[in-house]
Amino acid sequence: MNCSRSGSSIPVRNYFLLLLLAVTPALATADETAPARDPKQPINEAYTAKIKKYTTAPVFTSPLVDYLPASKNVPSPDAVLGDVSGAPGILPYAEDVYKYMRLLEKATARVKV
Repeated sequence: MNCSRSGSSIPVRNYFLLLLLAVTPALATADETAPARDPKQPINEAYTAKIKKYTTAPVFTSPLVDYLPASKNVPSPDAVLGDVSGAPGILPYAEDVYKYMRLLEKATARVKV
């Protein structure tokens, strides 16, 4: 291995960089867990089924947004918009979206409009 700056095709610092890039992903994933829904959290089965039906490929969703939590207090989007948010062929009126957002604000302190 030629360590001189002028004669080396790959300088020594690049070897260290390659080593760092090779080791970093293994270190990063050692303590991480895949994101997922709390299995104790109830879900809105009908709405969740529509999400799965309307999602054309897994790349367009994640375990954090591929379901709708069930709630007795918080209305689901289909109760106001008529279907799943982003359903094919359905574009809700802005007035209906605003109405839904205001209902969310009334139902939970986690939403402010």
